[in-house]
Amino acid sequence: MNTYKLFVMSLLVVLMAQSCKPGYQEKLAAVNTETVAKVEVVNLQPKTEPIPVYASGVLASKAQALLSFKIGGVIQEILVDEGQSFRKGDALARLELNEISARVKQAQEGVDKLNRDLGRVERLYADSVATLEQVQDLKTALSVAEQDLTVAKYNQQYAVIVAKENGKVLRRMGERGELASPGKPIFQVSLNGRSKSHIIKIGIADRDVVKTQLGDSATLSFDVYPDRIFKASVSEIAESANPRTGTFEVELTLEATRVMLKDGFVAKLKLYPSRQETYYQVPMAALVEGDENEAVVYLPSDRSVKAVAVKPTSITDEFFIVTERELGENPSVVTSGASYAEPGEPIEILNR
Repeated sequence: MNTYKLFVMSLLVVLMAQSCKPGYQEKLAAVNTETVAKVEVVNLQPKTEPIPVYASGVLASKAQALLSFKIGGVIQEILVDEGQSFRKGDALARLELNEISARVKQAQEGVDKLNRDLGRVERLYADSVATLEQVQDLKTALSVAEQDLTVAKYNQQYAVIVAKENGKVLRRMGERGELASPGKPIFQVSLNGRSKSHIIKIGIADRDVVKTQLGDSATLSFDVYPDRIFKASVSEIAESANPRTGTFEVELTLEATRVMLKDGFVAKLKLYPSRQETYYQVPMAALVEGDENEAVVYLPSDRSVKAVAVKPTSITDEFFIVTERELGENPSVVTSGASYAEPGEPIEILNR
C-alpha cells in the first residue's frame, strides 16, 4: 500500500469518527443552511378608498373679469390702484383721444362730403344730365361712410374703461404712458354684483385627471387659519394640458363659510378623486431597489423569490401605492430580509 492510499484511508477513518460525535449532525445542518435567506412576507389587501392628490393654489373670487380697451392707444391716465374698490359707472382708465377723435372727425367729414355730392348728382339726374348708376353708386358710398363713422364713434366710447358693476381691483397691469394693445388686460377685478363664492385653481398630472370628476370633494387649509379645515368641490376640469407645465387645470369652488377669506390666500389642499382603481399599499420595507419611476419588489415563488418591477402611483414615508394590475390578485411581498434574498436562491419564510 503506497503512502497516498494510506492517507486517504486515514482521512475516512477520522471523518467517520467525527460523525459519531454528539452534535455533529446539528453543526452540519447549520452549515448547509447558511446560504438560505430568512425572510418575512406580508399579504397585501386590495383597497379602493380614494387616494388624495396633494396640491396648492391661490384663492380667488368666483366672479372675476379682465378689463381692457377695445382699441389700441397710449394710456392717458389710470384712475384706480390695486386693492381699491369702485362703483358701477366709475371711469377706471383712459386713452389719449387725439388720434381717436381725429378718426371720428375724418369719418364725419367723409359722410358730409358724400351727402353734398349725392345732392348735386340727384339734381343733375333730375335734369337728365347724370345717370341712375351714378346716383346709386353715391348712395352706396354714403352708406359705407356712415357705417365707418358709427364704428369710429363706437371705438371712441371704448377709449375709456368704465365699471359695469361694483367691484375691487385685484391687479393693475398697465401704467400711464404705456401703449395699450386692443384687448390687452389692464385690470383684473372681482365683481361684487355676482356670486360671492371663492375658487382655487390647481394643476394636476394626467394620471390624476383621468380619475377626477366634477363634484369630487377636497379639503384645504390656509396658513392664516391653521386650525380650520375648509371644504371644496371640483367645478371645472380642463380638456387639455397647459403647454408650459404639462398639467391639467382643475377649478375647485369653496363651500360657503362665515370666515373672512381674501383673494390671494395660499391654500394647501387634498383632492379626493372618485374614480379609484383597486390598489395595494406596499410597505417601504419591501422595496429592493428603484427610482422615481420604477420600484422592484420580491414575491415568494417556489421556495425562492421572483423580482417584479412596478410603477408606483404615489409614495409616502411608510408605503408606496401600486395598482392591482401591477401585482395581480392577493399578492404577498417579501419585507424583512428582502435585501439578503436573490432570485433563484432558496429562502425560509419565518412568519408562515
